[in-house]
Formats: sequence, C-alpha cells, structure tokens
Amino acid sequence: MALTGTEAERELTGRVCAASSDSLVDLSGRTSLGTMAALIEFSRLIICNDTGVSHIAAAVRTPSVVVANGSDPRRWAPIDARRHVVLATPVPCRPCSHRICPIGHPCALGVTWD
Repeated sequence: MALTGTEAERELTGRVCAASSDSLVDLSGRTSLGTMAALIEFSRLIICNDTGVSHIAAAVRTPSVVVANGSDPRRWAPIDARRHVVLATPVPCRPCSHRICPIGHPCALGVTWD
C-alpha cells in the first residue's frame, strides 16, 4: 500500500506509516501529476478524498472509495457508482468554500465505514 500527498503532508503520512502494522510506502511529496496518474491506473483500489485523485481514478477506471468533505457529491462525484463509492455525511453547510472550517469539520468527521 502507498500513501500519497503533498510535501507539507509528509509529517502526517510518516506518522501513519509508523503507526501501521502493515508495510506502507510513503510517496508524499514525491510524485508528479503523471506519476500519480500512473500509480492510480495500476492500483487495484484508491481511497481518497474529493480531490483530483478521485477524478484521475474515474478517468483510468480504477475503483475508488471517495470521502466527500466540503464538496457537493451530486455535482463532483464520479459518475460510475458501481466502481466508485462516495462516502458523504449530509450537512447543511455543503457545499463549503472555507479553507479552514469554522464549525469543526462535521462533513469529514461524520463519515464512517459502516
């Protein structure tokens, strides 16, 4: 399994790798857009939030689980619902345009794997 993200997220992904009992590869800050697309294309499953990664997975037909945070999943979720599962908590503040949530991220914290 591989973790990806930006260079700024390396501390967080490093903590995730250290806490995991599985062998993880931390690629945060180490992938170009093309490398990321290739990584996604040759993956069996992608777990991501509602960013460009989910759109790349849809474009290359890699199954995904997408955690929809502040975006409107009716507008931005991948079209193929059989291949791409979207997890979204219904919140009245969606869609959100805040870079920093003023009410504590109920859209993200309310998502469960059930």
